[in-house]
Parts: sequence; C-alpha cells; structure tokens
Amino acid sequence: MYQKDYNHDTPLHIAARFYEGVNLLRQFFNYWYTKKEENDDMLDLEVPPWKVKNLKGNTPLHEAARTCCLFGLLQMADQFLKSTRDLNEAFSEVNNNGETALHLIATFMRKPKSHIERAIGSEVPLDTNNE
Repeated sequence: MYQKDYNHDTPLHIAARFYEGVNLLRQFFNYWYTKKEENDDMLDLEVPPWKVKNLKGNTPLHEAARTCCLFGLLQMADQFLKSTRDLNEAFSEVNNNGETALHLIATFMRKPKSHIERAIGSEVPLDTNNE
C-alpha cells in the first residue's frame, strides 16, 4: 500500500486518478480501518493512507480532485465518514503549492454542486452565485 514509484506515488495515488481504481481504494481503506480496529496502537506507527504524499505533496484525495475523478472522491469521502476527524484531517492536508483537495475540487471540477457537496461531506451549501 505504501510502496512508492519514481514520482513517490503509491498505488493509492494512482488508483485515485481513475474510475477503475475505486475498488482498490475501497480495499485499502477497509484494510486500514480493519487493522485500526484490531490493533489501534500498531497503526500509530503508520501514516494513514490519505496522508501519504507524492513529490508534489499531493495526497490520493488531491489526485482524485486534480484528475476530476468524482467517483474516487465520493468513495474516499464515504470511507472517511467512519470518522469525522479523519474526514477533516484528509481535506485539510496541504500540497507543495499550499492547496487542499478542496482548492483542487474548486479549480478542476465542473460537476453539479450537489455532487461536490457529497464529495466533501459539506453540510453548508456551496455558494453558486459565481458559476
């Protein structure tokens, strides 16, 4: 799960970019949460999968947003809903350009606002006056 390539991308970074990678994302997150339930102390030594960064400082969430993989974003957000702390933490990670995944969603996504709200778990409606 944590093996990196020459761009420091993990399999999660790559899977997050493609619709076809969503099942792999789900498996990684299920593995993480299952292991966390079994032995919480052991996972304190591992970086959560949503915090692993590539050379550009992007997490898998950044990569899904950057490549407009809405389904990947929705799947990751759904997994994060198991823990509000994890959800907040994942969407707060900043890349080397000072951008969170929300910045990239706002920049690259051209989907209806309801889909984006679902992807970010927003309870506050997005301002669409500037669309």
